Amino acid sequence: MTGSRKNFIACLFSPGLLLCCIIGLFGCVAIFNATFHTGKPFYFVSRQLIWLSIGIVVLLVCTLTPPDVYEKWTLPIAGVMLALLYFLTFAGTEVNGMRGWFTFDCMGIGTVFFQPSEFAKPAFVLFLAKVAKPSYDQEPVCWKGYILYLAMACVWFLPILLQPDFGTLVLFVIGFACIYWLQGGRIAHLIATVLVSAPFAGLIIHHHRYIQRRLLGFYDPLGHADEAGWHILQLRTTLASGGPWGRSIGDTVWSRNYLPLGHSDSIFATVAESIGFYGMVPIILTIVAWLIYCCHIAKQQRILKNALVVAGLSAMIAAQAFIHISVTLGLLPPTGITLPMISYGGSSLVSTMISIGIISSIANQKT
Repeated sequence: MTGSRKNFIACLFSPGLLLCCIIGLFGCVAIFNATFHTGKPFYFVSRQLIWLSIGIVVLLVCTLTPPDVYEKWTLPIAGVMLALLYFLTFAGTEVNGMRGWFTFDCMGIGTVFFQPSEFAKPAFVLFLAKVAKPSYDQEPVCWKGYILYLAMACVWFLPILLQPDFGTLVLFVIGFACIYWLQGGRIAHLIATVLVSAPFAGLIIHHHRYIQRRLLGFYDPLGHADEAGWHILQLRTTLASGGPWGRSIGDTVWSRNYLPLGHSDSIFATVAESIGFYGMVPIILTIVAWLIYCCHIAKQQRILKNALVVAGLSAMIAAQAFIHISVTLGLLPPTGITLPMISYGGSSLVSTMISIGIISSIANQKT
């Protein structure tokens, strides 16, 4: 048996692929459960299965691609993704006040929404990891080096801010902070950045009324029950409806009648109503276990760049999952962030599988 065939067979039984298949199929069941009452649940499930199949192929390709290839093509890929992000700000399709998608009409599938900011996540991490060591090789804690590194990250932050997509921006900031800190950066630099950014964040909140409404609804949902607090109250009631053991699949009484976007932005609550709190615990434990596994992979790397890539990608995926869950539990204001691999959406699913494929590629490399 040739080496390439052995690698392919090993990839077929890799933890990353098996995990993606299991969670992806669970996501299809969750989407069916959330759209059962619409009269066309198979429409959403069939589309998600198509994206899952594409994602599995992409994951295999990314896993079989050596890390050196990513190193070689990082800058061209980053350039393409940045160009798409900036082009999106004036040529993208606007949905709910955010210009974050390109739309295409595909025969047999219908309208396809392509979200560049999702695919920019792995490119962003690869870029930061590539430029990290040269920036800090001589003076790892100097302000000049940090400001230069931050400026390069802001080139990515800006088009996402202009969409505006604040939820995705938070994930990019988390990825940046994680990569910077792990390469020996100083916490003082990050704290100073937060303090300097606070007035600008205040201006953004003042300029966007819908952000103010979300914050007020989060602070006092009962006082704003007819507006921004309504979504939070429905999330609470949906969780209460499910109780500890759930109502059973397809019997989502509250979420199907009152909870918006139960198959995407609110899917954790929808599933929780069906299988209960105890049924959702394995999902949370799976995320934690996968994050610990990725930390183990990162610690094994002798090359700093590879360790930063694994840490950055895993941190962004885990952060997205925990922010989604925290919003559902009422610990954070609504952000519009989906649950990776489970929520409906092709861009998020395929992008996540690209990231997992890159992590698997690095994990398979002998260190």
